[in-house]
Amino acid sequence: MRNPASIALAVALAAASAFATLAAAPKPPDVRASLVSEKAALVPGADNWIALRLPLPEHWHVYWHNPGDSGVPPRLEWRLPEGADVSAITWPAPKRIPFGPLANYGYEGTVVLPMRLGLSGAAAASNRVRIEATAHWLVCREACIPQHAALALELPMRAANPPDTAAADGIRAALATAPREVPGWSAVIVRQDDARLTLRVSAAAGLDLESRRWEFFPDTPGTLEPSAEQRVSIDGRVLTLDLVKGGVLPGPLDALRGVLVGRPVSPADGATVAIAIDSTRGS
Repeated sequence: MRNPASIALAVALAAASAFATLAAAPKPPDVRASLVSEKAALVPGADNWIALRLPLPEHWHVYWHNPGDSGVPPRLEWRLPEGADVSAITWPAPKRIPFGPLANYGYEGTVVLPMRLGLSGAAAASNRVRIEATAHWLVCREACIPQHAALALELPMRAANPPDTAAADGIRAALATAPREVPGWSAVIVRQDDARLTLRVSAAAGLDLESRRWEFFPDTPGTLEPSAEQRVSIDGRVLTLDLVKGGVLPGPLDALRGVLVGRPVSPADGATVAIAIDSTRGS
């Protein structure tokens, strides 16, 4: 028979261990998610921009549609009236977020993820439209915590020119960094082996390439190693990026798709730009 004192000691040690584990776990961040609108009313047939707004505490982050080494992007489950339709998220330019030896692609601070709300039929003929959604997101610091919230947005209808809301600037800023195809920009894979590839991007005139720090984010997870350094050189109107391929690729890449992000070196250099890239395989 075991000594009662030793049993009591074992129980006390187990309790202390469990308490220490709980004490070490990070406190869940208070993310007060909301649905917001660019305009104070909706206009049938217009681009009605709404957004999921996630104000994150300092040092916490959520994910881009390709989360990098780990993670899950935010998503919404919609409950919409007849004639209402919400587009997929228009993802703003992500940033690379180191996470121990790994790296994630995502967002910090106040995150605004825009979507287009379309109205037709019964919804367009209504005086007011109410949309509802359950938002799901994974918020991470040292550890990751799944969260969700039931959200709603109700707005009146208006024939034209509704005023802005307090959320308008944030939505427009997010849309301004969304990847876009720019005439005169092209890309090609010029060299690759089992471990690396070289992407050459020819840029149109009008943007000072030297005034920005450039980084490429692939659309497809596993294409590139998120934590690997990207070596970038500039020669005139040509950007050359030396990239490390993902370790699970079955063979050579025929194309590379994603977003090339250029962040200004200083505030005087202007805004962040995000160029949609769709390369073809070069020689």
